[in-house]
Amino acid sequence: MAARSWSKVVRTFTRAKNTSSKLFNPQESVIVRQPAVATTVPSVSPFPLKLETYLRLANIPYKNRFGRAFSSKGKIPWMEYKDDKVADSNFCIRYLNEKFSVDLDAGLSAKGKGVGHAVLTMLEENTYWTIVYYRWIEIPHKTTNFLFPTASPWMKKLIAFGGQRRVKSYLHGHGIGRHTKDEIYSIACRDLASISAMLDNAPFLLGDKPTLVDTAAFGLLANIVWHDTESPLSAMIRKDFQNIEGYCQRIKEQAWPDWDDEIAKRKAIMYKKK
Repeated sequence: MAARSWSKVVRTFTRAKNTSSKLFNPQESVIVRQPAVATTVPSVSPFPLKLETYLRLANIPYKNRFGRAFSSKGKIPWMEYKDDKVADSNFCIRYLNEKFSVDLDAGLSAKGKGVGHAVLTMLEENTYWTIVYYRWIEIPHKTTNFLFPTASPWMKKLIAFGGQRRVKSYLHGHGIGRHTKDEIYSIACRDLASISAMLDNAPFLLGDKPTLVDTAAFGLLANIVWHDTESPLSAMIRKDFQNIEGYCQRIKEQAWPDWDDEIAKRKAIMYKKK
C-alpha cells in the first residue's frame, strides 16, 4: 500500500478523540494538544512529556486536549493560547517564555546556556532516533499494540507494516539508519555516557535547579527508564549509567506529584472503545 494511502487509513482510525470543547477556552488557557498514549509514563513520546514538564516547572497553568490531531507542521505536541497556535515543543517554549516572562535558564551564564542548547540538540536530534529505531525497527508490532490498543488485529498489522516502512525512510534520510544495529546502539551509548558524566553527583544537568535542558532530557530518559525497559538503552542505564535513573526520579518528584493519577487518567482515554 502506498505511504499516502496508509496514512489515510491511520488518520481515519485515530481521528481525534477530544474531550468536550466546553471544558477548554483557548482565550483563557494554554491548551496542549497531544494524544493520550500513556503506560508507565504520562506520554510515550518524549516531546509532549518535555513540554508538560516545562510548563509545570515554569508554573504556567495549562490544560491538555487529548487527540491525534496534528499541527499545521504535521507535528505533535502543539499548543494554543488565545488566538495563537504554535507547533514544535521548542517553539512552544520560546513562545511561552515571552508571553509569560519566564525562563528556566535565567540563572545560567552564557556558557551554561550554550552547553544546555548543545546537549538538548544532541538528545533530540541524535539520541531520540535510537529510540525510534528500537520501537519501529526492532519491535514494530509491540509499538503498534501500545499506541493503538483498541485497533483490530488486521489494522494493527497494517499500522506496524506501514509504520516500519515509513520510519526506515526517516532514519535513512536522517543518516542514522545507514548504520548497523550495533553502530546505532553504540551512538546511544556514547550519548548516555555523556549525560551520566555531566550529571556526576549533581542533582540536575547544569546545577542545583532544573533548566530547559532537563525538561528535554527527562522527556526522553524517562521513556527509556520506565517505558522501554527491555531496550538496549535501558539496559545500558541500569548497568553503566545508574545516576540517570536517580536523576529522572528527582525531576519526577519535583514536577509530577500526580504522576500515577495522570497515567491512569490517560490510559482510561487510550483504552476507551470508539
